Amino acid sequence: MRDAGCGLAHRSAGGREGGMRGRRIPPSPGLRTDTIAPVRWHYRDPLLLWLLPGAYLCHLLEEWYGGLPEWMSVVLGSPLPRPAFIAINTVAFVLMVAAIRETTRRESNGWMGIAVATILLVNGVAHLLGSVVTGTYAPGLVTGVVLYLPLGSLVLLRARVQTEGDLFARGVLAGIGLHALVIVIAYASAVWL
Repeated sequence: MRDAGCGLAHRSAGGREGGMRGRRIPPSPGLRTDTIAPVRWHYRDPLLLWLLPGAYLCHLLEEWYGGLPEWMSVVLGSPLPRPAFIAINTVAFVLMVAAIRETTRRESNGWMGIAVATILLVNGVAHLLGSVVTGTYAPGLVTGVVLYLPLGSLVLLRARVQTEGDLFARGVLAGIGLHALVIVIAYASAVWL
């Protein structure tokens, strides 16, 4: 069934699937469609997933103009050099776009989209905790709360219900691990560069 003019795929109570720009998202094995209400968003829906890189760019602007590289000295004892900030986030953005692209193409790569959503959710919580713990504004807080928390939660909630096997756990663990890796790289850059 196709949502009125939005192009969003969802399952009807009878189990039929709607088109999504000519592509079909296969139903998750074992998902009983006769017992659930129609789904507004599928976690692999391009309309939903491509919001994540857009949110990331907004977040980077807030971090850059809010002075996150300098604010890092509150937490790390030394500011993050701006060239390191640019390098880390350029690589992260390219990997994010590649992950979203692959997620929308194959169900088996759905864990990548789950990882991206996890990274955004964890980062939003980190900015919130950083502000609370330091008693200061952590640049990135506003977009972390307004964009990252709702978008990351929506993707993860949808994925939790729509995935089978270890796909969800693999994505969440990859997201947590990648976010931790970025923190280690930022710390090393702040201390040694």
